[in-house]
Amino acid sequence: MTTLHLLSLRPDLAQFSRWAVARGLLHSGVDDGYAWHALLASAFGELAPKPFAVRECADGVELLGYCQMDPQQAIGFGQDSAVLDAIAPHTLQVRTLPMTWEAGLRLSYQVRVRPVVRSRGGRGRGNAKELDAAIHARQTAPDIQRMDAYGRWLAAECARDGASQLESMRPASYCRSKVLRKGQGSGDGSRPRAAVEGPDLTATGQLTVADSGAFSQLLARGVGRHRAFGFGCLLIAPPGVLG
Repeated sequence: MTTLHLLSLRPDLAQFSRWAVARGLLHSGVDDGYAWHALLASAFGELAPKPFAVRECADGVELLGYCQMDPQQAIGFGQDSAVLDAIAPHTLQVRTLPMTWEAGLRLSYQVRVRPVVRSRGGRGRGNAKELDAAIHARQTAPDIQRMDAYGRWLAAECARDGASQLESMRPASYCRSKVLRKGQGSGDGSRPRAAVEGPDLTATGQLTVADSGAFSQLLARGVGRHRAFGFGCLLIAPPGVLG
């Protein structure tokens, strides 16, 4: 089984903004997850942490992410001084996670998610669209409340392959946000970026590990969609610490 690491960085926000603006990755009213994704890819290459989370701190932001190789071996992949100035590699801290998790272990969690499901409006992959999980749930349960629908969706995601059981879910924040994504391919092979709006939920609570291997895979994979762009990073701690 591959060892999983949790990294922590304290990026330089001014340098990050300068780098991202120069590349057209920051837009007013649009989440900056795409820009962070691009910066991490430039700093770590194919070993860039995914999923990752960006959390506000009193003196800036903290970037947390999971990766399956010690990030100290990969940082500086591109040796671009502007990238290194933005990512601030001297702030890097790494925690190695357990190789096994005891079934029945209770943990608190925090996760920012995009609670959406894929809904096919026709044949072929190109016709699959994202649908708000609450709207999807109301197709069979018209009276369900939004957060109850999101709780069911999150419970199903955390139970993937029997990984864990969600005991509770409390919304820490909720909004509708716009995220930058690559659009459909054009005739010349390019994929222009487009802003897409959808639900944006940060949740906390308690969960119980059900299967060691599946839980490790859940942490490494992340929860839901848009996991490479700042969503789905399941942060865990002893009971009561995060939720």
